[in-house]
Amino acid sequence: MTNPSRNVRNAVRFALAACATSATSPFVYAQTAPAPAPPVEEVVVTGSRLLQAPNDISISPITSVTAEDIQQTGLIRVEDVLQNLPSIAAESPSGNSISTIGINTVSLRDLGSQRTLVLVNSRRMNPGGAGGVSGPGGNANSADINQIPAQLIERADVLTGGASAVYGADAVAGVVNFVLNTHYEGVKLDMDYSFNSHKNDNATYLGYLAASHNPTPQSTVNSGANRTMSLLVGANFAEGKGNATGYATYLNSSPAVGYQFDHAGELLR
Repeated sequence: MTNPSRNVRNAVRFALAACATSATSPFVYAQTAPAPAPPVEEVVVTGSRLLQAPNDISISPITSVTAEDIQQTGLIRVEDVLQNLPSIAAESPSGNSISTIGINTVSLRDLGSQRTLVLVNSRRMNPGGAGGVSGPGGNANSADINQIPAQLIERADVLTGGASAVYGADAVAGVVNFVLNTHYEGVKLDMDYSFNSHKNDNATYLGYLAASHNPTPQSTVNSGANRTMSLLVGANFAEGKGNATGYATYLNSSPAVGYQFDHAGELLR
């Protein structure tokens, strides 16, 4: 007979041998140290090379009129362009036929041109040669913006607050800085024709004229015609280091007289 204890011992030995055969020692992998990162030579922040807008570096709000804005208006006179801004009043605009001496000065907030500083490319503009604007709002030292060609304006910046602390008493009302294109090249011809059309159909005013035995105006009157032409010529030389620019303009304005309009009868009441 088979000894049962011997069978148990053999079974235990077989189990231990199987466990020893299936056991494996763990593999050890050699790990290589990572290569050092290359040193940073330059850091470029997105947008850091974009040109700064005037309001980004100004302590007071600045209103800017760009060349695209001027082109969209179809205007070729600086005075007409600036009058679209609510903070600017031209003391002698083209629409005035009374008390004008042929020059145009800028009055910010209607405080007078003697309190408004006019700059061209951030430099003070010389006064006009026509003697300035008469009256309390004008001064013989005011700059005549007729000297500035609208076709060369890249941007017009208007600062209406806090300018006197930087520029002095001449900038109590504010500063207007015309940034001009100093490298214009080519030939540009602009022409403009405009007039005012008015219908004299106010029965009340026409009645006043008839009662005072004054002539009755035509039913429709076209007056105040403006004929403007400007020529701009520019060329670069010395590989862009120099530039020569010439500008000429012609303006002819027809009068608009009070008796041509029906509302002149308002003065005869």
